Amino acid sequence: MRCSASQFYTLIFLLLSLLLITQVSAKNMVDIHRICSKSPANCLPEINEQLQTTHQNSRVWYDLMQYKFESLFLLQDISELNKVTKSFVNKENLPIPFEISVNIYYAKSLSQEHTLNPIFIKQESKKFINKAKQLLALMNEAYPDPNLLIKLANIQMFIEEYQQAYQLLQTLAVNYKRYPDIVFHLDLYGNLGHLADILNYKKQAITYWLTSLKWAKELANEQQTATVYFNLANSQNTMQEFNNAQQNYLNAIQHAILAKDKIKRIEAQIALAQLWLTLDKKTQAKTLITNIDTVNLPQYVTKKLKQLKTKIKTK
Repeated sequence: MRCSASQFYTLIFLLLSLLLITQVSAKNMVDIHRICSKSPANCLPEINEQLQTTHQNSRVWYDLMQYKFESLFLLQDISELNKVTKSFVNKENLPIPFEISVNIYYAKSLSQEHTLNPIFIKQESKKFINKAKQLLALMNEAYPDPNLLIKLANIQMFIEEYQQAYQLLQTLAVNYKRYPDIVFHLDLYGNLGHLADILNYKKQAITYWLTSLKWAKELANEQQTATVYFNLANSQNTMQEFNNAQQNYLNAIQHAILAKDKIKRIEAQIALAQLWLTLDKKTQAKTLITNIDTVNLPQYVTKKLKQLKTKIKTK
């Protein structure tokens, strides 16, 4: 297929943008990558410190900001993520990989725009996700990379194209079985686990979560290990594998504490307390949530906790 002159120059710009972002030779960026790949809680203060002494809009600065987006998202600080990404929305001449990240994370953080109509938020989210989807497809054409395809599948999942995303990731699992990138496999099987749960392939979901757990442990990322244990426990709970679910909620709590991930720890505590209540362990459930610190919790977590406390009182 021949491309027009405009398409040709767009592809060249994409390649140059990619080089701008990825060719960072500073030694401290290697250290930052190591820190951020293992702990978003440790990543954020390091990134914020580096940003103070890094020239704005330089290649290193854009790289640092992408680490910041990812860490805020993983730690579920969606309000701050919304504030940070909003400042870049509709800006021109951004490096393409950075623009993709802005569109994705802004779309995922729009729920924090409390003054906007929910229908408008959904429409806006889809608009920015579709922009990211188009840029990703174009970038993958210029510079094929299986990690870009995982991002594309994640976007498809966000706009509820579940079956298409599932088929894409299953193809990646076959074609890139020996791909030498731990994060790639962690993301691949984590997304497959989410999609299998959504599509009600519950046994397969558990298999995917166990595979993702292996890669999270190999990466030695406590936050991701906590998240995978939590999702694995949810799948096991749905399949009525209650003993396994209890143990893995406890594992999630333990690793979330090590990761300094307060929100994931509380989510796991709430889920475990709900399970114990189902199993007529009311005293244990009440004890587990009695001293939970509710300061700076996302609204959906506060709501779940309040509903659970009401349920315990009335049971």
